Amino acid sequence: SGGGGEGDGGFTPPRWLSGRIKHSDYPPGLEESGIGRTITLQFTVTPDGRATECTVLQTSGNARLDDATCRAIERRYRYKPSRDAYGTAVPSSVVEDHTWRKDER
Repeated sequence: SGGGGEGDGGFTPPRWLSGRIKHSDYPPGLEESGIGRTITLQFTVTPDGRATECTVLQTSGNARLDDATCRAIERRYRYKPSRDAYGTAVPSSVVEDHTWRKDER
């Protein structure tokens, strides 16, 4: 049988559509302390394509920076949601790294 598309039990992963973290999301007063730091985050993509329940798996070393990153993701990121074998939108989990760079400040 072979074929494709529905081979993984019909489950499709979420696909990012829009939203990004902006330089204005960088917490004021941190200066350069978080630049170059990577944060590993996990969040849920809901059936309506929104990012929710963001948690930090690996901290940047600064709680304010971690919190600001999660808030930006929950506020802006939109996805085409995961779908089950029947084509129904279902919640799914995403793990993502974000590294703060100078051009985001």
